[in-house]
Amino acid sequence: ILGPGVFRLTPSTKVINDILNNNIPAIPPLEMNFIDARDIADAQVLVFEKETSGRYITATNPMKLDDLYDLVVKYDEDIKKPKIKLNRTFFILYSYLHYYSSKLFGKQPLISPQQAKEYTEGEDWADTSKLQQLGWRARPMEETVKDTVEWLRNHEL
Repeated sequence: ILGPGVFRLTPSTKVINDILNNNIPAIPPLEMNFIDARDIADAQVLVFEKETSGRYITATNPMKLDDLYDLVVKYDEDIKKPKIKLNRTFFILYSYLHYYSSKLFGKQPLISPQQAKEYTEGEDWADTSKLQQLGWRARPMEETVKDTVEWLRNHEL
């Protein structure tokens, strides 16, 4: 979940914050669905107003971390995009090492081996058609990333 107005770093906003602070030494082959918090709120209001029930999925099409980096750099030219791109096998092996060393030292791991596998398997399309039939549309990722970058730059979290 991205967007302005966050008051603590979530896993998604932490990624953007780490990009802004040049804290990512290499780009892992992650691909995730992102969504703007404002789009979630719009969806909730829409479902409430239409008096519908059931499960409604809010998401955008999956985006590679490499592409997310490009969007952030577009809005903040001081960002230095890493030249090193990790392949899936190396990243999964790294996730095991990171996970168990974090547990050993009593720290929260950034990613589990299961998440590393899941987020590198390829496109994970979220079916939002049921919500779109009610008239819901997600903001373009460019707008979400721009607003998230501006929010994080102007607020200490």
